[in-house]
Amino acid sequence: MTTEHRDAIYRIGPDDSLVFVNDEWDALATDNDSPRLTRDPILRKSIWEYIRDPDTVHIFRLLQARVRERNVALKLPFRCDAPRLRRFMEMILAPRPKGTD
Repeated sequence: MTTEHRDAIYRIGPDDSLVFVNDEWDALATDNDSPRLTRDPILRKSIWEYIRDPDTVHIFRLLQARVRERNVALKLPFRCDAPRLRRFMEMILAPRPKGTD
């Protein structure tokens, strides 16, 4: 099974709430039988409601702090497998200009 997706993009606000996801995010959630993770159910909720593993939370908090404090982008390669699909992905954590979400 191969599914081609463009970039799934999400943005978090200063309070770590999800403030934006694009159509590709919704397509990815739908393709992975996760309608509870599409746009409407998750917007305005804390990203920490969706990252449960303590080690992953710790790593993401450190990375997020670095991006915010140094105002630099980070590129993070990772695997995000689905039940019938091995996916190699890349996440870019980038700061947003002050006053924007």
